[in-house]
Amino acid sequence: MKKKIQAILTLVILGFGAYYFSKKGEELKQLADISSWQVAAASLIIISNFHIAAVKFKILFKTFKVDLSFKEWWGLPMVRKLGNLLFLKSGTISTAYYLKNNHLLSYPRYVIALTAERVVDIFTFSSLGLLFSLGLFFYKSMEPYIIIFFGAAWLVVTFVLVFSFPIPDRDNRFIQLIRKTLAIWNDFKSNRAVIASFFLLEFLKVIALGARYYIAFNILNQDVALFECFVMSLMSKLSMMINLVPGGIGVQETVVGLSAAYFSHSFDYGVIATALDRLLSTIWFMVLGFICFNVLQLKDYRKEMEILPKPK
Repeated sequence: MKKKIQAILTLVILGFGAYYFSKKGEELKQLADISSWQVAAASLIIISNFHIAAVKFKILFKTFKVDLSFKEWWGLPMVRKLGNLLFLKSGTISTAYYLKNNHLLSYPRYVIALTAERVVDIFTFSSLGLLFSLGLFFYKSMEPYIIIFFGAAWLVVTFVLVFSFPIPDRDNRFIQLIRKTLAIWNDFKSNRAVIASFFLLEFLKVIALGARYYIAFNILNQDVALFECFVMSLMSKLSMMINLVPGGIGVQETVVGLSAAYFSHSFDYGVIATALDRLLSTIWFMVLGFICFNVLQLKDYRKEMEILPKPK
């Protein structure tokens, strides 16, 4: 049911997007002046962003005793990203299947690993949000409730990362499952070096995305400050946590457009800049994702997955 709703939402957003851009011919004319060095600079940052995500993937699963080769830790995140956009979470499923068959990583541990990564991401975003909102409070006299929101989120996630959850000990299958899950989580969060690495890498991804927006705005001849692009990047990252539609299609564009309007820039150019960045990023991860898909021979795994019995 959820997949059907996501598919319908995606079609509606794509249809609305096509109509929206058809009315923005004057603004889109700015793209005619795009230079090769601007494309090269944006592409370099995009690929650097992919590499940061790959390093993060490698560290994450090394924590779970999975030693990946270069083609695996670089290629699997690309395949997951490509699959999730094209086939609604098929990238995540394919990656889980690959790790189980090649490295004996169970599905529950895979889910716990992704959840642990998400918790640290929220900690990073809430920390940066608190920092940026404090800066905006003094820079633009922003309302303090944003500071309160990020401050509360930071306190909650910090509590989750610091507090050691007690592990119940009862002869019950469900309780034993909870016990095992909490044991894995407590072991993960005790590794402060890994959490610090995740924080730094996700921070670099926010900065890289901000730099991509900065280049996109410059291509459109819009004078947007780099700090403002970093704020837009953070808001874009936060919007991706909701995961309403694959790849946040339409959601990121709207969020960046509203953020641009907040900084007294054009909403339309915020949307177009994000769409331009998405276009370049999509071209690169489709090319690299397809290459990695074949290098890792996931085509054979996909055939095997198709003959598995469907859960009732």
